[in-house]
Amino acid sequence: MAMSERAEPSCTLRTHVGSRLRHRRRAAGLSQRQLGRRLGYHHSFISKIESGARWPPPRLLSHADQVLGAEGELSALWRVVVSARSGTPDDAQIEAPVPGGSGPDPSPGPLGFPELAGLRGLRLPLFGVTCPAHGADGCRAVLEEDALLPHLRTGAPSGHHRAGAEVVHGFAVLLAAFTKAHLETRAAGTIASTERCLRALTRLAAHTGGKTAAGLRYLAPQYAHLAGWLRVELGQRGLGMLWFDRGVGWGRAAGNVPAVCECLGRMSLVARLERDAPCAAGYAEALRVAGAGRRWAEVLAEIHLLRARAVAGDLAGLTAHVWAVRNLLDRADGDPLDAPWLCGRKGHAYVESSVSAGFRDIAALGSDVRAAGSALTAAKLALANVSTRMRPSEVLLTLRLADAYACSGILDSAVQIAAAVAGEAVALDTTLINTELRGLRGRLWRTWGGLAEVRAFDDLLRAERTRVDTT
Repeated sequence: MAMSERAEPSCTLRTHVGSRLRHRRRAAGLSQRQLGRRLGYHHSFISKIESGARWPPPRLLSHADQVLGAEGELSALWRVVVSARSGTPDDAQIEAPVPGGSGPDPSPGPLGFPELAGLRGLRLPLFGVTCPAHGADGCRAVLEEDALLPHLRTGAPSGHHRAGAEVVHGFAVLLAAFTKAHLETRAAGTIASTERCLRALTRLAAHTGGKTAAGLRYLAPQYAHLAGWLRVELGQRGLGMLWFDRGVGWGRAAGNVPAVCECLGRMSLVARLERDAPCAAGYAEALRVAGAGRRWAEVLAEIHLLRARAVAGDLAGLTAHVWAVRNLLDRADGDPLDAPWLCGRKGHAYVESSVSAGFRDIAALGSDVRAAGSALTAAKLALANVSTRMRPSEVLLTLRLADAYACSGILDSAVQIAAAVAGEAVALDTTLINTELRGLRGRLWRTWGGLAEVRAFDDLLRAERTRVDTT
């Protein structure tokens, strides 16, 4: 989802609303004419909404939600449309309705977040999370649980509960814990923990002031970024885009430019997953504008632009962006507070991972052997630089390397490399890994479906899926 029309990107909120309505209509097997009849509108009007030329009128989306069985996604979109068109400043909307349902209150006593166990002995900044209460000087990744507990309960926080620097610090520590758990282990339940804390944070920010409110508002878009991506990982792209849209608004209001850029980058990625190259490029350009003057933002924008060009099948455009992003990375300062992913080996892993995916996408579209060779080279560079602690990323890159071999026509290497991580890939069950696995499996089957190696790999995947489903 894009921001409101008060913002710069060419891919607006109205465009995303239309694309989600179109997606849900097609999934329900209806034409624009059929949907228009059920909703009481002419099919040409439905077409204008889906193309982003018109805003939907009041109640159309909630009605469409029922007709199309959209599970509340379109109704939730309407609340964001109302907020966007009202012109209300983003910072006044910190407690506005947000996606998903509220979780249960924690029981009395310790907070009970299992993710905290992985932080013992560590310090912030960590995984891009800096504590607003302590800043660049850093702080220990521990928290006073009793200070946070009253604010994690449903309802507006009571004035009897003190909310100061220790509470801001606590929410920063929890965000680092949830981020670490997702990146390293994909811990089950992290989405519920993240959203529970985000709701508590926004309630508290709306009922307090001074440095406490400023610190919480700075953290809010970072929480929204993580919550959005965790929703996307669950296959709930619409809810994820709602969180990202909130993150952009909150980040702009709080002056948190890195969070704004992260959310716009994720929005570009989701558009790309839906094969919407123009929208993916629009979010990438919005990212460039939001991070103007920051080299790391230029790197991030170029990464998303090269992936958008690959989706469009534009090899010349892809190659130009690959050259640009590698050149930028060589000259980037890599501020560890704003862009930890850009520093040292992590930066090279991040960039080369995207480069390999872009060339692989081009190779898969047109059987371009040269593009497949470039994908192979970049995938090997990415794997050589990725941290061993980030096992999900290793698995994804391993599958991408196998796919590059498949696009190059080297079957034995493709199957051998993919089979080595097949069990982990199925068990991790993330959006990006599943996308890689589906693409690889489809290419193997279409090209060599009659061969025993491919049938054996297919049997392995089915066996692993059965094992995961029964454990």
